[in-house]
Amino acid sequence: HTDKMEAIGALKNSIEQLLEYLNDKTEYQLPMFIFIDELDRCRPDYAIRLLEGIKHLFDAKNVCFVVSTNMTQLSESVKAVYGSGFDAYRYLKRFFAFEYSLPEPDYDAFALMLVNDSILASTNLRVFSGLPEESPTRSKIEIMAANFAMIAKAFNMDLRSQQQSFRNAEAAISAIDDSEPFYCFYMFFWSALYHYNKVYFEKIINSPEIALNLEQGQCHFLDRDIPYLYTVRDRNNGFGQRREQKIIKVSEVFKKYIEMANKTIQQITRMQIEHEYPHTIKHDIQTRFFNRYHSINENNYPFLSQYPNLIKMAGQIK
Repeated sequence: HTDKMEAIGALKNSIEQLLEYLNDKTEYQLPMFIFIDELDRCRPDYAIRLLEGIKHLFDAKNVCFVVSTNMTQLSESVKAVYGSGFDAYRYLKRFFAFEYSLPEPDYDAFALMLVNDSILASTNLRVFSGLPEESPTRSKIEIMAANFAMIAKAFNMDLRSQQQSFRNAEAAISAIDDSEPFYCFYMFFWSALYHYNKVYFEKIINSPEIALNLEQGQCHFLDRDIPYLYTVRDRNNGFGQRREQKIIKVSEVFKKYIEMANKTIQQITRMQIEHEYPHTIKHDIQTRFFNRYHSINENNYPFLSQYPNLIKMAGQIK
């Protein structure tokens, strides 16, 4: 035991001498920071040994450890070693002089960052969402970010899941020709569903009526209400506008898209115009596709029916 304590003391002394030398002879300034990321993802026994080592071996002058971890998860890991009744959180607190909580970026800010850093920021696609009365001044980037953020909220995605889902959608979108309209809500929803539950994803592809007849409570992410801020015209003043917040169920929007994707061109053009949810789909068909497809009854609306397959093929090498 004495030899061990002397060795620890000699190690600390050597570290301090080295740091003083670096501070005096080089451009480096003290203290020295050592970062340890995602400690909660390590095996419980390894995480404990690492913390003990930091505490006893590297508790030297001018050395600062910054540990990034989820304290709740790390506490559970400690309990796995010492027992369920062990006060793991109090045990962990003795290793840290200060504790700081970093808030996660909000969904809207993170979605905007993802879009800006992607190929979608420079896309020539005509972007639509189908959400109620979007402001005509909103850019394509803002529309795509707002739609992805809404999907992420509905699925309650963490940051890593958002990033993975978005990258999959980005790869799928790269297969859409610039001459085609791009319905971002529909694509982002399929991508999130593929990431969240591939079994349910396949069921809806094979039987779209599952989504159309979905009952409340069957899939919790489809029942979640998402606030959506949009612009409406003042009915008493045709030139006036006001901002309102509308509560939208993503399931209702998705159902509308499913319904559109499985109708023929003529069936959609005969539908009554809706001023809520994906009314822009019908408007786009009337102005772009009706003259081209009015005599083809058997064709479903182009492109929408292909979105699930594009998501499945994204990232695959065959």
